[in-house]
Amino acid sequence: MTRIFDVIDGLLTTFRAASGFTAPGGDGIQVFDGVEEIGSEPSTYVVVGARSLLADEDVDDIAATSDAEWRTVPIQVGSQTETVTVPCVATVWTGDGNGSPDFADLRSELADVMADLEAATRTTAGLGIAAQITVTLARFTLRQAFTQSGALVSCEFDVEVTATK
Repeated sequence: MTRIFDVIDGLLTTFRAASGFTAPGGDGIQVFDGVEEIGSEPSTYVVVGARSLLADEDVDDIAATSDAEWRTVPIQVGSQTETVTVPCVATVWTGDGNGSPDFADLRSELADVMADLEAATRTTAGLGIAAQITVTLARFTLRQAFTQSGALVSCEFDVEVTATK
């Protein structure tokens, strides 16, 4: 059986348990499970299983992909390696549409968020999944924009989880 479902749940639990992070509605950096409705207040947030939180954007609706490889016959423990890739995005949004944005400050804040997420994956053994796994944050894309709704900087990234069973 694939671990794709366990990986998404494990990432959500791991990210939300990190210091300063929370489930939607809590105090702190909110971690969303895919595309959800957010309020109009400026915020810093993380989305697991999507590239954007905004449903009206041209969003790819793939929450995760998996690639499994069987190495030997007959099947033995350790003979299957599965890599699950989960798209995520972290965003810092000021909500201030007046004046000129200070993207350097926003990038610095976002870098701290990304460092905290990476640290969380390193300190939570196996994302709580009972398997021999490695977790890697990979393929980063940095975006920054200034709109009527304020300045925002976001980092799209993939979390790759390789499990052997």
